[in-house]
Amino acid sequence: MYHRPTPCHRRPCLRHSTSNLTTLLDTSSNKSSFANFYALDLDKALDRCSQSCHICASLQKIPNCLIEQSTSDPPDAVGLSFAADVMKRNKQLILVVRETTTSFTTSCIIENECHDTLRANLIFLCLELRPISGPCAVIRVNPAPGFASLSNDEELRRHKITVEIGRIKNVNKNPVAEKCIAELGDELLRVSPEGGAVSPVTLAIATANLNTRICDRGLYAREMWYQRDQFTNSQLPISDLHLIREQHSHRIHNHPASEKSKTPSGQRRALPALQVGDLVYISSDGSKTRARDRYLVVSIDGSWCNVPKFAGSQLRSSPYRINLSECFLVTNNFTAPPPSPRLHQSHKYTPADEPKPPCPPRVPEKLSLPPYNDDCVLPSSHTTCFPGPDYKHSPSNSYKADELTTSLPSPCQSPSTSAASEDSPAPRPSSHQRHSPVHLQDFVT
Repeated sequence: MYHRPTPCHRRPCLRHSTSNLTTLLDTSSNKSSFANFYALDLDKALDRCSQSCHICASLQKIPNCLIEQSTSDPPDAVGLSFAADVMKRNKQLILVVRETTTSFTTSCIIENECHDTLRANLIFLCLELRPISGPCAVIRVNPAPGFASLSNDEELRRHKITVEIGRIKNVNKNPVAEKCIAELGDELLRVSPEGGAVSPVTLAIATANLNTRICDRGLYAREMWYQRDQFTNSQLPISDLHLIREQHSHRIHNHPASEKSKTPSGQRRALPALQVGDLVYISSDGSKTRARDRYLVVSIDGSWCNVPKFAGSQLRSSPYRINLSECFLVTNNFTAPPPSPRLHQSHKYTPADEPKPPCPPRVPEKLSLPPYNDDCVLPSSHTTCFPGPDYKHSPSNSYKADELTTSLPSPCQSPSTSAASEDSPAPRPSSHQRHSPVHLQDFVT
């Protein structure tokens, strides 16, 4: 990258950091932001950088793509498949249960969302609807903590009831119960337009009115459930198997129109080539207040994969089951440098393999020796003379040793220099009289 000189020499910061990377990549299309730089294929380089960045992947906006819709298998008989959810309205909790084939609805007011309370009220609402002796009734619920703890509850099994938890990452995990809550809220407004908390009687009236609403098959929910005319209470020639098949075919026929209405472009999302150990992000996790979470692929089963979530730097134990089309992979577009060559295992290292330093050049003798001077007297040996073992220390000997030391010429002192020092006059003594200090006059010397 080449820099164009400017009067101020101002340069934008191009460091790959969390604070300015997103701003840099978002402004890559704005040519004025890079007026001070020139580089070949700058846009492609920024695209490669953004596609390999995990921060950009967790914050990017993904366009709406066509998602293939599906429906669950139809039940074998009426009264075997239900959907339940909790409706929160005016500081009240209302548990709603709907039969999926006939849309027959029951409801009650609950105190809290604890699993004990939910278990007791599910038994209370479904006891008259499920078969007395036969297969267990399946209730589809959302993955709330209170419902999740009832997935393998023994008391529910004794009453022929099992709870099926919806897939967590599926936005449309429990559509029957969500539609039931919306319809019940409208009926409560019609019964009690002033709003506020509702009584059990008001809730029962609104639920009864909801069951008398005509459905898409031309019958009321109450008529399909009891097979009785709601005006004359006479028996109606209705086949449960015909209702189940008609509802299932209607759902499958409605899928193309629903997909087109939600995604007018009709663009499908390509399936990523995932492998076990890849780091992926889920498209539906996008939010305005936080970035997407990171997941690790631990297993792949056809078009589905199991991915546990990273909570900070820790990996959670429970994996999520998602479709391959719902996640996208962060590709690594930067190639790693080639590995350095290594010695073969059979080769043993020896000191001879290490390269030796080059030999220094030979220095001539004229440059290696100091110049010879005839006037310089060199000592015969560099050893110091010490007294022998018979030497005894005395003041006279000490004086002689001092004279011997002072009389020896220096190694590099020439004879002419010593003779000149002897001929020179001695220094004149000072005429100043010396006196002992006053504080020492009392001492005898």
